[in-house]
Amino acid sequence: MMGHPSITHPLANHIGSLEAAKRLGLTERRIRQLCEEGRLLGAAKIGGSWVIPAPLLIERRVLT
Repeated sequence: MMGHPSITHPLANHIGSLEAAKRLGLTERRIRQLCEEGRLLGAAKIGGSWVIPAPLLIERRVLT
């Protein structure tokens, strides 16, 4: 069954820590540290994995 075309998945614009690391030029471990410290805005832990809003990474919204 197909979903309604105007409804998107809540995590459609999120990426994992490995992809975030590639986009920011950091290690995946550093991305996880930033997430744990609350320094990647909008990051959330789902299960055992971190997800980060991709649009925020494009803007490089990392708290220093």
